[in-house]
Amino acid sequence: MAHVLFVVEAALSRRNFERLGVACMVERDNRVTVVDVADVTMASITHNRDHYGSYEGFEILVARSPKDLWEFLKTISHVDLIFCYLGGGNVTADNYSAHKFIARLNAPYLIVFSNAFPGWQRYRGEAGAFWTRIRDIAGRLGEIRLLNSIIARLPPRLLGVRAPRFLVVGGDSCAGFGTLVDPSTEYIRAHAMDFESYLEVEAAEYSETETAVFIDEFLPFHPDLSMMGVGAPMEAEPYFACLRALFDRIEDELGLRVVIAACPHGDYDKREDDFFGGREVIFSKTAELVAKSRMVIAHRSTAINFAVLFRKPVMITATRETYEHNSQTPFLDAVAGSLGQTIQFFNQAGDVDLASSYEMDEGIYQQFVEDYIKSKISPSAPFWDLVVNHVNDSGVAAI
Repeated sequence: MAHVLFVVEAALSRRNFERLGVACMVERDNRVTVVDVADVTMASITHNRDHYGSYEGFEILVARSPKDLWEFLKTISHVDLIFCYLGGGNVTADNYSAHKFIARLNAPYLIVFSNAFPGWQRYRGEAGAFWTRIRDIAGRLGEIRLLNSIIARLPPRLLGVRAPRFLVVGGDSCAGFGTLVDPSTEYIRAHAMDFESYLEVEAAEYSETETAVFIDEFLPFHPDLSMMGVGAPMEAEPYFACLRALFDRIEDELGLRVVIAACPHGDYDKREDDFFGGREVIFSKTAELVAKSRMVIAHRSTAINFAVLFRKPVMITATRETYEHNSQTPFLDAVAGSLGQTIQFFNQAGDVDLASSYEMDEGIYQQFVEDYIKSKISPSAPFWDLVVNHVNDSGVAAI
């Protein structure tokens, strides 16, 4: 029985229990330990762990401070493989102690970057985008932490951090991720995690309905904005007012009923406001809703992958305020460009071009799949089967 350790920088939700491979490792009868470092790496955010008592079959250790990590080293003796979920693929001031903890365990580790999305490189290496990148950097000067900037320029080995033995990737654009990977790192060819949900829903063969799906991002309130130390792209009241006006026009002129595929972080049930004008808000069924829809309305969510896979036309939308926010601009530009779309600004619903609502290009969509979802050279098998098989074949561990 192998001892598999997960280091996660967000409290382990029910969704991530499956998504991050913890469930797979438990089902394969491995000894599994999860080290939750959220209070160390994302101390500014409140983390809900009320459900931890209901988990069975594995151990969860919660590090409240870096000191706890050093205490864990006294009780964690042997580890065969580590799954490292410290976002960004880089060492930062906040996650340095967690990376050092992994290095001290002296076990091979694996990182996952299978969900590349247009714009993730923020114009880096993009032809003709030199000055756009300079403006992007200048616009983020207030967010950039000097210590992180210095650390990012140091070789990880100089910091006592080892390179990952494995990097799990999806589409071809996953190459070049982070500073941790070096020539010794083995690539495991898989696919975007949402591809699994797509296959399940595709097999159900849902019939198309007269609906348009809005892929919600919980935009004015998303916790990632707090983690990044930036404010909301737009105040909630005007943002949702503009959104409702756009939905009204789509329903009136296209005859489609707009339904909301809620962001997993959305806590709309705890808020009194009727943000979507009485429209149906549905959690955890985004793939199914997209499969049944006639069109998709989105900003920059990775769930746009479902629209591409199901070959649904996508309307990329933004307000002027959200577009001009540094947390949004590169991604909106890139996803619209990758889909051959023009960003539809909906400060005034009447300005949105509905005439092209059902247009899409098969060639562009297929290229999007290969770039961001599943490479042509990726084997056709379930995500975690691909990972387990590669690790076992490597001889590093038997999981």
